[in-house]
Amino acid sequence: MSRIAVISIVFVCFFSELSIGQKLNKKATKETYKSLQSRSSVNEVSRLLGEADEIKITNPADALDKVEEALGMSLAQKDGFNEGKCYVILGEINEGIQEWKLALENYTRANQKLVTDYSESAERKRALQGLGSMNLKLNFIFK
Repeated sequence: MSRIAVISIVFVCFFSELSIGQKLNKKATKETYKSLQSRSSVNEVSRLLGEADEIKITNPADALDKVEEALGMSLAQKDGFNEGKCYVILGEINEGIQEWKLALENYTRANQKLVTDYSESAERKRALQGLGSMNLKLNFIFK
């Protein structure tokens, strides 16, 4: 009888800590999203993407950090153009480090974001060029 009581107490303590941790984690995510929304602006996203575009070859890790932040801001603003631009730059970063499958996925996402409202933009053309290049490279690899 005492074993059952001890085991029950251990389970209750274990599961109560898990649920508290999950609640705290959800709260942190909400705060992060609100923080991104409050400090995001189109100019800030454009600045980050410009910096990432300049250093994507020489310092892909820093470029990735900048694009990640810009993508978060773009999502918070519901800015489809800059979101698509983020995916183009991610594709170019992946292509530069020869992660061609990831590059293909990012170019595909960029194309999906830019196809309707921004079909004539330079960013869409970059996405399409990346899609063609990655399909060509992956086709040669898997043949």
